[in-house]
Amino acid sequence: MREFACVAALVLAVLGLGAQESSGAGTPVVDIGQVDVSAEAYSPISLAPAGSVSVVTADDIEKSGAANAADALATVPDLWLNRSGSGGAIATASIGGSTSNQVLVIVDGVRLNDSREGGADLARIPAGSIEKIEVLRGGASAVYGADAVGGVILVTTKKSGASRLSLSVENTAYPTAALQNGAKSFIDGQSLGIDGGTRVGLADLAFSAQAERASNAYSYDSGGSSNIRDNADFWNGAGNLSVGFPLAEGRLSVLAFGSYQDAGVPGQLGSLSPQAEQNDSSLHGSLGWSSDALAGGALVLDAQAHGGFSRLELIDPSYSENDRHDMTNGGFDIRALDSLTSAIDLGFGASILYEAANSTSFATNPDGQPTRLSLGAYLEPELRLGDRLKIKPALRYDWNGNFVAGLSAMLGAVWKASEAVDLRLSGGRSYRSPTFDELYWPSSIDGWGDIFGGNPDLKPEAAWSGELGVDARLGGLSLSASISARYIDDLIVDPYAASYNYIPYNIDAAFIPDASIEASYKLGPATLKANYEFLYPLDLSGGKAIADNSLLKNLSMHKAGGSADFAFGAAEAGVSASYWSDRNTSADGSGTTLKGALVLDLTAAYRLQKHLRFNVAVENLLDSGYQVNYDYPMPGLTLKAVVRLDL
Repeated sequence: MREFACVAALVLAVLGLGAQESSGAGTPVVDIGQVDVSAEAYSPISLAPAGSVSVVTADDIEKSGAANAADALATVPDLWLNRSGSGGAIATASIGGSTSNQVLVIVDGVRLNDSREGGADLARIPAGSIEKIEVLRGGASAVYGADAVGGVILVTTKKSGASRLSLSVENTAYPTAALQNGAKSFIDGQSLGIDGGTRVGLADLAFSAQAERASNAYSYDSGGSSNIRDNADFWNGAGNLSVGFPLAEGRLSVLAFGSYQDAGVPGQLGSLSPQAEQNDSSLHGSLGWSSDALAGGALVLDAQAHGGFSRLELIDPSYSENDRHDMTNGGFDIRALDSLTSAIDLGFGASILYEAANSTSFATNPDGQPTRLSLGAYLEPELRLGDRLKIKPALRYDWNGNFVAGLSAMLGAVWKASEAVDLRLSGGRSYRSPTFDELYWPSSIDGWGDIFGGNPDLKPEAAWSGELGVDARLGGLSLSASISARYIDDLIVDPYAASYNYIPYNIDAAFIPDASIEASYKLGPATLKANYEFLYPLDLSGGKAIADNSLLKNLSMHKAGGSADFAFGAAEAGVSASYWSDRNTSADGSGTTLKGALVLDLTAAYRLQKHLRFNVAVENLLDSGYQVNYDYPMPGLTLKAVVRLDL
């Protein structure tokens, strides 16, 4: 009955507030009703047209001076970056109050989320390799399968064989820390990147690489005294290679991308680890063939075989044994779109994925190292009723060797009310698989078995979500807003949700209503943007009702942002601000509160002729002391300078 009560509450709210929708700040609103379907695999624009979609382009990334995918997504308002520090620190994403394990990240058709730990690290994707990033908000398991509960982030790397070669150099400085740490903090971190493409005969070749090092010796406040963050240094390298050429009325593509990082692990302020290190490496590849010329152009087909390997090693001299975690995966996906008539298209596809772990953490598991085989197939027709209405249902069945996955469904509709107004509706069922860590982490560690360990009895999460929205355009003004909600059965609470309890468990239910609004106005050389999001995450476990007002932990109720960007010929400048409210980090809602923050950033860029570009950024101009994750301080005042040479 609670599902119906939550849906009824959402409908009443919609009737009172109006149906509205949002897209990312700093990113263009995508008019899905006017986008042609392409042969690009997994694109949320073509496969899920009724949800809110934000797009970050290569031009946006270049203007911002972003170093990686996490930095590039920092301006999307409904997306929250879970950072444990600066530079090479892990950065995962949540959308609309989701956990990072509920956001599916796909790079060139390859899932980055693995079954061992769940969430994908966006800091491992170098910005120079990115052609665009598409962010789909809302449950989408009916098309994408497991783990697309909060949304989908699709990263497309550069593949064009157009002749190009770019070099970039960046320096990061922490002026506040330099007062304690000397000149070292003025040259704290450097990165070198290369991005290029060429054509060899009929083949397109694209490549990019990035190397980065930093000591991350920034200052933070602890008990009224200022300290330098120690053992946070790192160095890493990442790269990708794409080769494509025509084959049998289509295109054959070979893709490979990988990364390696060696980093210190400073740990939490309450339990520092001054000697711990972490090595993180991964390699992924795919072989695919796509065509939009089959059946006289009526059939679009995209088939892809893919595989990957990742290794995480934790080294701490304080312990006699170190941890090593390996993951191997391989799979095959096929997606197709058939234009049956002028008013009906039929999308369909199937996938298979096999994953295997080899981890010291699971060595005591009586069933051996865990593996997972997943199979799925979907149908997604699109009905166009006249020139103004588009309806797109989807149905998918998944089979999983570890648990019952079953059916996922989705329904989307787009109505062009006028040339200036688009109305949208989307909703459906999605699910998330428990990770191997959540299921099988050793249940006994030095006698701590009562509070440490995995939970093999975990159930998969099941979620029902819905969104109503509108986009309006009037001259130079664009306005987007949305109201949405997600009801989750058997929500898996993270291991730190209860005091001194590190065993994950399911709670009965959670209900997360969300409302957001964004405005953009073009005025001469200036572009002004503002956004606001209201989130009210309710814990409905143990028979609680909405009226009990029991909130989930670690989520800000209010988030807001704004920016002003100016362009004067070859020069650009901008100022942006982000604010989020306090978050309660205890399980019962009465414990530690993580203070909210206001962060102000400045950017400037200048292009000398057409070959040389300079970017300067002042981050956290107010030198605010804040934490995104509890007990992991973020940097204060930060200066970044980037020089890019286009040859």
